[in-house]
Amino acid sequence: MSARFNVAAPIQITLNSLEANAAQNTAKREIELLHEPITGTKEKVLLYWYQARNDPRSQAGDRAIIESIYRGPVKAVFMNENVKAKMLLDTPNPFTHAYVVDVSVETVRDRPALYRILNVHEVIEKPSET
Repeated sequence: MSARFNVAAPIQITLNSLEANAAQNTAKREIELLHEPITGTKEKVLLYWYQARNDPRSQAGDRAIIESIYRGPVKAVFMNENVKAKMLLDTPNPFTHAYVVDVSVETVRDRPALYRILNVHEVIEKPSET
């Protein structure tokens, strides 16, 4: 029988300025490669409402949050009236629910500017905020 121990030991690396600059540039390139583009269609992501308007003349419009894409509210539009009905009219209070959706994300300067909601797969109750 063998035992495994995780020991945290301090690690010290000494670099001159040229080596440090090269390491920093390499790290930046690697981080950029890891950055997944947020544009395009995302399938089965969790969306919840920040604001919903029933007045089509309202400039504020509908705004939703998809935390896996962006933590702030983003303007939302519906692919068709069936999707809108499923999300806003089929539940007594759409703000107490979250929705598993397919969404097309449009950006401006690498930030989401528009969510086009294509399909609703599931409606779930949001966890209570305690």
